[in-house]
Amino acid sequence: MSARLCVSSHPAAAWAEVVAPWLRAHGANWREKRAILAPNATWIAALKGGAVAAGLPVLGVEWHTPGRWRSLALTTFIGQNHRIALREDLHLLLELA
Repeated sequence: MSARLCVSSHPAAAWAEVVAPWLRAHGANWREKRAILAPNATWIAALKGGAVAAGLPVLGVEWHTPGRWRSLALTTFIGQNHRIALREDLHLLLELA
């Protein structure tokens, strides 16, 4: 599994520069676990809307805010010796990047 952090100041720029090309390359592979992390639900709605309007496949793509991703990570790694970032730290990282 690989991860990549791409930063943008506006959903339209993120769509054109990162999300649309990524969905064109990886969107059809619905068996592979894939996720997109966005700063808030408004961004997620804008990016999903762009995908639907462009007719790009999004089946199996998980869309997360930092808080939602953190809660998933906490439930996934329960009982294991992993350190999970605070929700506020995840928001700060997205704002600073």
